[in-house]
Amino acid sequence: MNTYNKGVVSPFQPKINRFASSDSPVSQEVKRFCGNSYTLEVSFQEDIDTLKQFRHIPNLIAILCIIKKDGQVISLGRSWAVFSRLNKYLERTISTTINGSFLSATNNATKVLESFRTNDDESMPIEPELATDKQKNYLNTLIQEKVPANERDEWLKELVNISRSEASDKIACLLNNY
Repeated sequence: MNTYNKGVVSPFQPKINRFASSDSPVSQEVKRFCGNSYTLEVSFQEDIDTLKQFRHIPNLIAILCIIKKDGQVISLGRSWAVFSRLNKYLERTISTTINGSFLSATNNATKVLESFRTNDDESMPIEPELATDKQKNYLNTLIQEKVPANERDEWLKELVNISRSEASDKIACLLNNY
């Protein structure tokens, strides 16, 4: 007897009908993210730097893919292959190398394009989080114990507006035998 019922929806993942209204939060976010359009220029060339680096490898084929936006380079992608007895079809080897460089460049370009998409007027520079009192107290104790007396004042002055990451780095420095 089959007790499996396809009509039962999991309580952990409620079914959402996105198309019930076009102003749902999901639809709004999709529209916001997909509203950008970019004109990109993609070019390919022989990768001379890679060929120089690997000149000891015979029959190396190296391709560099360059992606530009508004005339400025935003991404590079490199790929190489070796033309040999096992990999004997020259056109296929070169085509695969070109495709590999394109994939590499587009993968890198996605990170840059993400920064363009999220770089709007509303974004404010993020201020670093200040160190916690616990970090400052521990750092103060370490300074008193490990830093020579003639250098303590400099270290203590920095504690006023020190960030969490800076405090963490200084603690690690002092614990590793300043």
